[in-house]
Amino acid sequence: MSIDSLIAISNALSVSTDAILFGEITYDKEPYSKEFTDIMPDCSDKEKKHIMQAARYAKQLIHDIKS
Repeated sequence: MSIDSLIAISNALSVSTDAILFGEITYDKEPYSKEFTDIMPDCSDKEKKHIMQAARYAKQLIHDIKS
């Protein structure tokens, strides 16, 4: 992964790059669930699709980094 990708993922998830690289990420799904729900209503279907694709990609990258 490039450093630019790492930084983009870090920013998107609001976690430090250290947390991503060294596995110090803790998950508290409730606050992010509401925030995610709050940003979606004014998005077009196309925007929602892209947001979901980006979230799935970021999730997979985090899982791959942990491995």
